[in-house]
Amino acid sequence: MATCAACGKTIVFGGVTKGKKRYCNQDCHHAATAIRYAELVPDDVAADRTHEVHQGSCPKCKGPGPVDIHTSHYIWSAIILTSWYSTPEICCRSCGIKAKLGAALLCMLIGWWGFPGGLIGTPIQILRNLFGVLFMPDSKKPSAGLEAMVRLGQGRPTMVEPTRAPTRQSPEEPGDAGNAIETRNAIETKDAGEDGDAADALANMDNEW
Repeated sequence: MATCAACGKTIVFGGVTKGKKRYCNQDCHHAATAIRYAELVPDDVAADRTHEVHQGSCPKCKGPGPVDIHTSHYIWSAIILTSWYSTPEICCRSCGIKAKLGAALLCMLIGWWGFPGGLIGTPIQILRNLFGVLFMPDSKKPSAGLEAMVRLGQGRPTMVEPTRAPTRQSPEEPGDAGNAIETRNAIETKDAGEDGDAADALANMDNEW
C-alpha cells in the first residue's frame, strides 16, 4: 500500500497522485506544497522574522511579548463517539496558561461521557494541558515550532503573489522583490518537474489560506 508523501499515513483507498508522489487528499498535497515553499525561505530571513514575532506584542491580548506557540488539548465524547484534538496558537505566556487551563477544565466537563475513548482519552488530554502549563516555552528564545510557523507565513507570499520586476533597486542590490522572484522561479521549476501541475497547486493554496 502507498504512503502519503506529506503526513506519512498509509493510503488504503483513494488518495491523490501528483507526479511520482501520492497523498491522502488535496489537503495533504497543498500542505506539502506550502512546506516546500517554506524550505526555500533563507535562514537569515526566517531567523530575523521569527525574532520580531517572538519579541512582538501578543495577538490575543495585545500585551507585551515574548510570544510563542502554545498548544491546548481538547476532548469531547458521547456514548460511543469520542473526538480529541490539539489547537496551537501564537500568544504570550499569560494567554497560553489561560488557554491550557481552560482546555483542561473543558475536558473535565465534556470528556468523560463516552466509552471507552472518553474514559481513556480525558485524563491524557488533561495531563497534557497541565504539563503544558508547567513546562512553558523558553521566554529567552523562540521555539522551533514558532520558527516553522513563521517560515510558512514567509513562504506564502512567494506562492500567491504575482511576479513583479524589482523597482528602484540597483543591479547590485536587487532587494526583496528580486529575492522573491528568484525563490518563486526556483520552486516553480522544481514543481514543474516533480508534480507537473505547479500552477494548480498555487491556485488551490491561495483558496485554502
